[in-house]
Amino acid sequence: MLVEVLALLVFMAMAFAFVMREEGDRTNPWKEKADKLEQQVQALERVNRTLTTQIAALKRQISQLEDSIRLLVAEHDGTLPPNGYVTIPGHPLQRRPAKLRTYKPFSTRRGATMPGCGLNWPP
Repeated sequence: MLVEVLALLVFMAMAFAFVMREEGDRTNPWKEKADKLEQQVQALERVNRTLTTQIAALKRQISQLEDSIRLLVAEHDGTLPPNGYVTIPGHPLQRRPAKLRTYKPFSTRRGATMPGCGLNWPP
């Protein structure tokens, strides 16, 4: 008899808790606000995804532009091999057509050296 009463009390407590939880969900003033906040979070996540893709695209463009700028600066500095022109050391701003054969690519900083000779001058 005592076991039956205890089982009945446990069942009643569980039923009461279930009913109160359902009733609480219907009358919960925070539920509506929580739903609105959840919708805002989802909207912000969508915006975050679009901004992330835009940032990735812009980073790719920046890296491509950096490569172009690096090539332009290197060409201006004379750090690239000459492309039809020879920069004479001592006169870095004067470019003359390359009619002489150069043994190595050279830059205005180190110049081209002939093998066995200390001249910084193409032959």
